[in-house]
Amino acid sequence: METPFYRVVGSFTDANIEAEWKAVEGSKYFESPLLYKENGFKKQESAESLITELSGKTAVVSSIERGTSRKKAPLLFNLAELQAECSKRFKISPDETLQVAQDLYEKKLTTYPRTDARVLSTAVAKEIGKNISRLKGYEPVQGFVERIMKEGLHYNIAKTQYTDDSKITD
Repeated sequence: METPFYRVVGSFTDANIEAEWKAVEGSKYFESPLLYKENGFKKQESAESLITELSGKTAVVSSIERGTSRKKAPLLFNLAELQAECSKRFKISPDETLQVAQDLYEKKLTTYPRTDARVLSTAVAKEIGKNISRLKGYEPVQGFVERIMKEGLHYNIAKTQYTDDSKITD
């Protein structure tokens, strides 16, 4: 089960940095029961209280971490997760989401929408380039599509965590 928590992140445009608050030894929040780990509050109200408390004050940078990290993208949406995300993000009903997903599928822009699987079958993975190339005419993703097709980034999807026939059910 996932535990929701609330982080406090600040953007400082003068220095062009983004910083995340973290409870350190000596602070009133260090090992506080209000926290989930050292950088997240269990309740939104607690995080908002800290933001109010810190507003207008001078901050002290105690350490800087730089580096790059690689993180795998999450698994694909299943229908229930797609409906929940669309409801949260776009305020549309599950039925509306299903209709949009079905319309995109019928136009061959997406894979089959009525599934519980969060992965593709190997058969669908082999054909995914066709779905992707049909998105060339959709301006917001045109650059991504051109790069994917030019570099052949879709060819190896069958060898990734996103393709697994054993997780496909009828």
